[in-house]
Amino acid sequence: MALLLRTPVLMLALATTALTHAQAKSSAQVKANGETRVTLGSLSHGATVTVRTHETKAPESTDEFDLQRNMPCTGGRVPCLLTDSLQIAVNGQSILLPYSAYADLGDMVSLSLQRVGKGYSLTIHGGDASVAYIAKLRFNRTRVLDRVVAPGEDSTQPSERTYYYNPKRFE
Repeated sequence: MALLLRTPVLMLALATTALTHAQAKSSAQVKANGETRVTLGSLSHGATVTVRTHETKAPESTDEFDLQRNMPCTGGRVPCLLTDSLQIAVNGQSILLPYSAYADLGDMVSLSLQRVGKGYSLTIHGGDASVAYIAKLRFNRTRVLDRVVAPGEDSTQPSERTYYYNPKRFE
């Protein structure tokens, strides 16, 4: 009789643990060359962020930085780690991600994905020391909502904030 009473309690405990785990934060260190993936929930019922990166030789002097303006090296990592692509999928469906949302985020170190209200928040840590940054992209199941970038040394003072409009409502 005691075993029958414990079984529903055990099942409820397991279900609660699984639900809590599905809504927890998911993090990963960014690979120097190749693909890094962070998934929160499952592929069909959650969010997945995939970033592709590669290492390249960083400019050796400040004179060379002027010639390579399109290279988003922070100068805090040698060799430089460039971001080739960043893709976001919610419930198995890719969402539109403007290139400007990640193009200048070089030298990525880690990704962290978490649920925020009805949407998600992707936190990207990059750079090192005085050139470190923290970028946050908020998105929902259809689009990226905004991006905030702050210095890594003081993330309470954003250096830029970008809002992305809803193309279905734009006239």
